[in-house]
Amino acid sequence: MKHVDALSRNPVGTAKEVEPVLNDMMVIDISNSDFLVALQRQDPRLCAIIDVLNRSPETDEERQMKQCYQLEGHRLMRKVNGELCFVVPNRVRWRMVHTYHDEMGHFSVDKVLERLKRKFWFPKMRKYVRSYIQACPQCALYKSKGGRPEGFLHPLPKEPVPFGTVHIDHMGPFIRSARGNSYVLLLTCGFSKFVVVRAVRSTKSGPVITFMEEVTAIFGAPGRIITDRGNAFTAKKFEDYCRENNISHTKTSVGSPRANGQVERSNRTVLNAIRCMVGEKTSCWDEQLPKIQWSVNNMPNATTSFTPSSLVLSYRPRDIHQNVVILALQQEEDNVVEDAAELREQAIRAIEKGQSTQKRYFDVHRRKPVSYEVGDMVLVERDLTAMGHSRKLESRFKGPYVVKKVLGNERYELEEIHEHQGRGRVRTTVYAADRIKRWCQLEDIEGCDEAIGDEDSESEE
Repeated sequence: MKHVDALSRNPVGTAKEVEPVLNDMMVIDISNSDFLVALQRQDPRLCAIIDVLNRSPETDEERQMKQCYQLEGHRLMRKVNGELCFVVPNRVRWRMVHTYHDEMGHFSVDKVLERLKRKFWFPKMRKYVRSYIQACPQCALYKSKGGRPEGFLHPLPKEPVPFGTVHIDHMGPFIRSARGNSYVLLLTCGFSKFVVVRAVRSTKSGPVITFMEEVTAIFGAPGRIITDRGNAFTAKKFEDYCRENNISHTKTSVGSPRANGQVERSNRTVLNAIRCMVGEKTSCWDEQLPKIQWSVNNMPNATTSFTPSSLVLSYRPRDIHQNVVILALQQEEDNVVEDAAELREQAIRAIEKGQSTQKRYFDVHRRKPVSYEVGDMVLVERDLTAMGHSRKLESRFKGPYVVKKVLGNERYELEEIHEHQGRGRVRTTVYAADRIKRWCQLEDIEGCDEAIGDEDSESEE
């Protein structure tokens, strides 16, 4: 008995030819020209202009439109300097400027406009492009501030009293010495230029307070201390020391070493002396500090023309280097400084003259800084010091920050935006105007529209 399968009892019929699915689909092909026309027809303002062009003008405003616009292949074109430029619909402007700015290198207003105006036109192009670029986050964060640096020099007033104002700073780290020291702590008297130098093991506030107690035991407590914003000087322990001793503590703005320029100059002098005196014996650099301190304090200062010791001590100390020739020539009467008060008056006049000269030369290369108000959002310049890898492509600014307080001498107290920084606490800091620039200025760029007959007041557009 033969067995048959199910397929043999239900044979498949002859297959019919199936029509391609694509034949049942509606294919829409819109040319570039139709696409541009469609964009313009969706703009009520442009439709009104096209309507005027398709009929006889009835008013002076409509006759002016006839002179300024033309239909070319159903596209609305603007006559600009003998050329026809495509009139960009309102809703397409942002995309157009985005393409010519963001996707072509984030160039300036003039460069973006120059490329746009070759083929396109819309009212108030310059204002629109400028507003767009001012609101560009990439430009704000990654571009440096152009032009001359902002801000002028503001010399600190000096009183003819030694150790009334002192400047303090750390210098280092150096190679760890045999005594375990790695840093130099340096104090400079703002009036006499007298320096006190100590080798310390760290930049913590403890050694600084101990150092200040030694200095005040000899010269008395200063009325004002000027420092940078190093951890030792922003620590609560140091702030408490200043408050308990009725000392005004002024901290310089971040990244502005000129604000503590007095001690910065002393740093250079001391550092050069250490290099030359130590040579290859780098482990004993701290042993040379007493000699360097004595030498600096007993040489005429370039500004005052007097030695710091003569202005502070009212006498000329004997030479500590035990040079036989110098000791033989030095008479006892040479040690006495005549009329110390007159010396100090001459010194303060020389200081004021020097400050005036420095300000004049400094300000000539600067420009008036931008002013900010409380509540303004700003960016601050990054410190792009090399850290073992290239930082050329990193953003030039960071932020945004909010201006919390307007201080004197073009300085601002800034507050971090907690939500932006993602930290558990909000921190404040102080920056000078030359290291600040505005965060994105969000203007109403759509407000560049005008009435149909009031097209553009800018001659080039």
